[in-house]
Amino acid sequence: LHPSNAFKHLGFKVPGVVLFADPLTYNNNINKNNNTNNYHHHDSVCTADDIKPCLSILHNVSNHFEGQLHFLYTDGVLYEPFMNRLGLSQVPSVAIINWAQEEHYLMNTSNLTTDTLTEFCNKYLSSQIPHYIRSAQEPEPTQQLSSSIQIITANNFRRTVVDNIKSVFVLFHVPWNGFSKAMYPVFDQLSRLLGDNERIQLGKFDASRNDRPADMPEERWPSQYPQIILFLPNNIIIPFPLEEITSLHNIINFLYANVGGLSIDKNIINEQLRAPVTAQYYLISSQNRRIKAQQKIDLSSVQKEGIEYLHHND
Repeated sequence: LHPSNAFKHLGFKVPGVVLFADPLTYNNNINKNNNTNNYHHHDSVCTADDIKPCLSILHNVSNHFEGQLHFLYTDGVLYEPFMNRLGLSQVPSVAIINWAQEEHYLMNTSNLTTDTLTEFCNKYLSSQIPHYIRSAQEPEPTQQLSSSIQIITANNFRRTVVDNIKSVFVLFHVPWNGFSKAMYPVFDQLSRLLGDNERIQLGKFDASRNDRPADMPEERWPSQYPQIILFLPNNIIIPFPLEEITSLHNIINFLYANVGGLSIDKNIINEQLRAPVTAQYYLISSQNRRIKAQQKIDLSSVQKEGIEYLHHND
């Protein structure tokens, strides 16, 4: 398996079992023949006599899963970044890649034998193993952004979001994206408004370092970044409308409309709304993307409306 044939082999209708091996274990004397076998060295068929013991394991197991799994190997040293991206860190390593479902499964290769690989393949086919979910390392408490903004990862998503007794307002972002960067100061300003609120918790989820958590419904997963989503304790998920400008005023109105019993200190709101601030905001819709960045905006025009709205909801 290599870049020029990856789509050909991993695009098969059946999942691919990929062995990442050290090239020093390869036997390069591969004889081309016309025997039908689902084990490939590049585009040539090889037999058990042609390969070293590590590859022989893969070859032997492949005979038992004809038509169910497609077996391949690749250079785990040369293509180490690809291997690492899958969550593997050493050779030999084995992963089952389901290209159609965009999922992959990792095997513990501390004891790679014909029996252990056969068992791994059987468990995969009987849905007895979970697919791998990439997750950033959970930060230590001292590394959290603040007490009001929590770093959310794929691994802690259930604890910090699903099982949280508070409503959780999560910014799904990717750090290199200009639209995401434009959202950071608005979200930071919101955290200063909310403080340690008893009704709501703010969180940031870096989608460039984390896969979709198992507890996040696929149909609710953001299709573009950034996106802010409100998770209520009763498993109700409410995305912030993409057609709305993500101004502080609009976000506060959205939270008051959806989070029961939410209370924010009016003095802090007055302080934030009175003075002109440097705001970065954007408008995202399915038809267009526009950004206005680092513009001086006088929020006094929305101050009265905002304060009256808050009084109305006391």
